[in-house]
Amino acid sequence: QEDAFDAIEEALVDTVKHHVIADVPVGLFLSAGVDSISVLGLLSKPPQHMNSIKSICLGFSSYAGTRNDETLLAKEVADYFHTDHHTELIKGDDLSHFYDNIFDAMDQPSIDGINTWLVSKVANDLGLKVAISGLGGDELFGGYPSFSQLSSLFKYTRFGSRFHKF
Repeated sequence: QEDAFDAIEEALVDTVKHHVIADVPVGLFLSAGVDSISVLGLLSKPPQHMNSIKSICLGFSSYAGTRNDETLLAKEVADYFHTDHHTELIKGDDLSHFYDNIFDAMDQPSIDGINTWLVSKVANDLGLKVAISGLGGDELFGGYPSFSQLSSLFKYTRFGSRFHKF
């Protein structure tokens, strides 16, 4: 088991190291998920040891003050790692102003594509040309409570596969 942890850490350090090679400042899309928090931790220690990290978090007014509000934990983590942190609050109809741009930019529809487009716009508005994220890490490491439901959902997919299509 220790070998597995070492291999995962080595792979994560290696990928982060290769993704921050840039001749401009690199930003980080920070949420309350295990993925982006882990990337920030890796950015903050050798060999990267980036001194000035600009982190960006999206918040949604409809989640403000609820358990789905990621901005509070993201801010706490950003403070811990001393990042230059920016939270962008998306309110009510803000999203509708960008629908055409969002869907024009997507090569295929996805739920996370909308968030990625929005946080990328914020990064661009802040003058960043390069930003990294932990996209995909939560799916691998179960970064949100909803991932604990996957095993029970998988049971239903196996049940459905017993029926033959006509």
